[in-house]
Order: sequence, then C-alpha cells, then structure tokens
Amino acid sequence: MHVSIVAGLALSAGVWIFGRRRPTYFLLALAIIWLYVILSGMSPSGVRAAIMGSLWLYANWIGRPRSAFTALAFAAAVMLAFDPRLLSNVGFQLSFSAMSGLIFLTPRFQNWGRRIFGNQEGEVSSTLSFLITSFAVTSGAVLATLPLISYYFGMISLMSLPATFLTLPAVPGIIVSAALVGFVGIFAPAVASVMGWISWLFATYVIKVVELFAAIPFASVDVNVNAPAVWAYYAILIMVLWVPKKRGYMAQSVAKMKNQLFDIPKLASAIPTKWIALPLLVVAILMWTAVVTASDNRLHVYVLDIGQGDSILMEYAWQTPHPVGWNLAI
Repeated sequence: MHVSIVAGLALSAGVWIFGRRRPTYFLLALAIIWLYVILSGMSPSGVRAAIMGSLWLYANWIGRPRSAFTALAFAAAVMLAFDPRLLSNVGFQLSFSAMSGLIFLTPRFQNWGRRIFGNQEGEVSSTLSFLITSFAVTSGAVLATLPLISYYFGMISLMSLPATFLTLPAVPGIIVSAALVGFVGIFAPAVASVMGWISWLFATYVIKVVELFAAIPFASVDVNVNAPAVWAYYAILIMVLWVPKKRGYMAQSVAKMKNQLFDIPKLASAIPTKWIALPLLVVAILMWTAVVTASDNRLHVYVLDIGQGDSILMEYAWQTPHPVGWNLAI
C-alpha cells in the first residue's frame, strides 16, 4: 500500500510537470519509489513492492496489459536469485502470502459482495463499493497470512478482520500527510509543525482503534500449528480456488483416464510374454531376498577375538530393515 501510494503520487506529479511525451515522468516515478524503499530500510516487503511497482509502471508506459501475478512471481524470482535465504524469512513469506491473497481472494470477495448487495446488474453505490472493497482487501490478506501467523507466533487475533477494516482507510492519510510534513519541514519547519497535527489525527485514530479491539476479552487465542498443517491449509485453499475454474477440464480428463484404463487389458495382451517374464523374475528374487535377510527383531551378541583383546558386537533392529549395532572393545 505504501509503495502504491508513493508511486501514484510520483506518477501524477511527473505527468503534470513533464507530460507523457517523454519518459521523464516514468523515470522520476521509478527513482522516487526506489528512494522511498531505500530510506525505509530495504525490507523484503518493500523490495517486493518496489519491483512490482516498477513492472506496473513500465507496463503502463509501453501500453502493455498489467498482470499482478506475473509481477509477483517475477519479484520473487529476482529476490531469491540474489538471496535464496529469503525463502525462510518470515517477512518475505508474510509479504508474498498477503499479496497473493489480494490477487486471488480479494476479487472473489468483491464479486460476492456485489452479488449480495448490488442490483440485478451487480451495480452498487460508491459508498457501498468502498465498504465492499475494504472488506474484500482485509479478508484476502488476513486469510492468506493466517496459517503463517499461527505457525511463527503461536497465536491468532480474532479481532484482526474488524480492526484492519476500520483502520485501513486511515493508512493513506498517514502516509500522505507524513510525507508532506517531512517535505515541507525541509523548507518551513514552523508550517510543518502545524501540518503535523493532521498526521497526528490519523495516527491517533489507528492507535485508539487497535487499543479498543485489544481490550476486548479473548481478542486473541493461542494456536500452535506445525508445518504440515500450514501446507495442508494452502493446499486446500488452492484447490478451492482452482477446482471451480477447471471443472470442465477436470471432467474431460477423468473421462479420458477412464478410457485409458479400459484400454490397459488390450495393451497388456499385446505385450510379448518374454518381456514380462524377466521383470517378474527380478521382482520375485528381490522380494525373497528381503524376506530371507529380514531381521528377527532379537538382540544378537557376538564375542570376537581380535588378537589384542576381545570385542563384543551387539546388534538389535526395531522396525527398520537395517540393524543398529554397538561395538564394545574390551
């Protein structure tokens, strides 16, 4: 959100100053975006947003269609190419999962909201559209990051959805007003101190909303999940998003697989017997070898004369194909 607002302001200012005939406005927006990310500390989420924003601006400049998923995948590839260790970084994972939720979940929530609250054509008022969009953005980010938050922090907030929904409109106000205060403060500190009260109002509102929801009993619960549970959550989420779109394709694939299964006996009968006998013989030899050499799950003790003393070898196997041994030299 921060980089998007900065990019929008820089792009508008560049077009107003230089026009669209030359790429100066585009280069100015790129420079401001990366300057902002550098000043903010080059966090994984900031770098990801800067790469995506740069691709968006470039596509807008050359007149090509913009794809959020393509930009997200490209950003991940570039960042991991420079530092593969980022894949285990919590900030990297949360940033990309939240952005994936905005790309894949938010549009669905928006469509559902328009169907429920809109008219027959799906049209809604501007105020209702703003509320639906805010709820969709919040829900998409929260649901996409929920398992990671549970895994890394051992807790989930039951108030994150309403708290984010109420504080989301104030975030652009904080960013824009704070940026103006910082810029004006370079030339007129007295004027900037007065303008700072605007940022204070937005920031205070966010803090008070957070404190209000944090004071509610059972605002958060302790939840400990393991890595397989996180993978299972995302697998189910992907299936829920993917299956409805591929329903017709999946039906055709299942019908094709059935036909292929029915053709297996015909294909097997056409294979010469000599080609089947040798593989079956090899499989039989391997199976009997495993049976004969299998452990009897008993403790075996061997006393060996090694010339300069005695050695005792104890072997014991438990539900493993290879015995575990201890060698005691006496």
